[in-house]
Amino acid sequence: MIALVLLLAGLSGCGGDKPAPIYCYRTLAAPDCYAQPQPGEAHRLIGYYGPPPDTSPKTTD
Repeated sequence: MIALVLLLAGLSGCGGDKPAPIYCYRTLAAPDCYAQPQPGEAHRLIGYYGPPPDTSPKTTD
């Protein structure tokens, strides 16, 4: 799975100085990968390349 993340990160980074971030999530079929972390989906996150996603629970005051 990590190889998939690295492959996709390398492909999406072609032509730029630094690779684009990528966040991959478990599904019933093949993983879904996005350029931005998906809010509320931390429990499905299977790998990422880039800044760590915010996995802290949201609190309301």
